[in-house]
Amino acid sequence: MHAWINSVVALSVAGSSMFILYYGMTVISREALTARWYYWNRKLALFFFLVPVFLLLNVPLLLKKNHQPIEGEQLLFVQQNTVWLTENFVQILFIIWLVGAIVASGWFLFMYQSGYRKLYRNLIPVPKDHEVWKILAQQQRNMKLKNRIRLTYCQENISPILIGLFKPTIVLPMYEIPNDELALILKHELIHYKKKDLWVKRLGIFAIILHWYNPLIYLLQKELTKWCELSCDEYVVMPMSLSERKKYAETILNMMQRAQRHSLSPFSAPFFTTGKMKLKKRLQRMLTDKKVSRPIGMLSIVILFIFSGVSIVSSEYTHNNISPIEEEVLTLTEESFDTSIEEEGHSELMSVKLSDESKFSKEEWKKILKKIERNEIILEE
Repeated sequence: MHAWINSVVALSVAGSSMFILYYGMTVISREALTARWYYWNRKLALFFFLVPVFLLLNVPLLLKKNHQPIEGEQLLFVQQNTVWLTENFVQILFIIWLVGAIVASGWFLFMYQSGYRKLYRNLIPVPKDHEVWKILAQQQRNMKLKNRIRLTYCQENISPILIGLFKPTIVLPMYEIPNDELALILKHELIHYKKKDLWVKRLGIFAIILHWYNPLIYLLQKELTKWCELSCDEYVVMPMSLSERKKYAETILNMMQRAQRHSLSPFSAPFFTTGKMKLKKRLQRMLTDKKVSRPIGMLSIVILFIFSGVSIVSSEYTHNNISPIEEEVLTLTEESFDTSIEEEGHSELMSVKLSDESKFSKEEWKKILKKIERNEIILEE
């Protein structure tokens, strides 16, 4: 139980520190770098929220501890730098965390069931002889995607969306869409499929369930959604000319005018719908996106390693310095008293109680009393 709480807190520290560093860099850079770079580092922060990378630093320490006894000086150091938690307090923390995780899981499950039930009731298959299948096949060949992608219509007035982790399906609205716009729409959705964005979204939901108490995980989820869309736009427009980019922007505007403004499910965000305040920036990025220079790319890699190191060290420190109070008691065994007083020994006694007199010989006890007088040993009450 304690190990679980310890690991969850350490994961939260790792992910939070990584996200704060990258979010601060985004503010400082004024979003001047590529959307793919911002999306990638948000995914890296999510990775640190979920994967206990800090345990890698403990492997050599664990191997070393298996062969070396803990000495008095080492014990004193641990006591001064460790946060001790009582077993009752750990149990209370675990119960609170577990209740929160169950509530979050139940809420997501309810939204998933209700949203997808409504969506699937309105799906109808696309006829096999429809022109959209040819457009989809051409886009898949251009992107070198060999897996089967399904197509369906939705009778509700929604924007195009990609659903299905194991059976990827592109859902299109029933109204007529020009073929040139349809090609751009399908390319947009196929890029989401190629980048595994649905899996990233599911992992984000799992991270919210695991770290529901951390407000930064909700901000990270919003950032993932934002940069997921912008990076997808970037993939689409990067090889395009200015006139082609304008056409893509017009396609998004047309889809916004046709589509309803609310999503049927939190798990299937409408990729062509966005708020009015954010639309202007999205269109501006489409028209101005360009490749990053080599020096900036190298600097980004260096920053990546630095930020990752900071996150790993901070989480490793947290993981190693939260311990149950029972561990402190177990370190003070009778064996430690038997080996603590030696004329040329490797360790020294730090404190004793009057009740410990029976554990020492008369000569050893006299030496201890003298050291107490010289304040070399603490006499506990």
